[in-house]
Amino acid sequence: MLEKIRDFLNEMLALDLPELTEDMTFKSLGLDSLDELEMVMEFESRYDVKIPDDDLEKIESVGDFIECLNKLGVSE
Repeated sequence: MLEKIRDFLNEMLALDLPELTEDMTFKSLGLDSLDELEMVMEFESRYDVKIPDDDLEKIESVGDFIECLNKLGVSE
């Protein structure tokens, strides 16, 4: 899942991330709230899931996002 998130960030948000780890925060990667929302919407659409608003508020790191997706049954 790390690779898919990295690819999305590189392609859709024009970032150049050679490596991505679960402990990286989206803020440290330079994402603002609109970028995060765009990412969430893309992955919801891609995997046909809906991340609850309560869970969205808790997502700060790449690992948080992966954990949230895993709870919804999304796997690599």
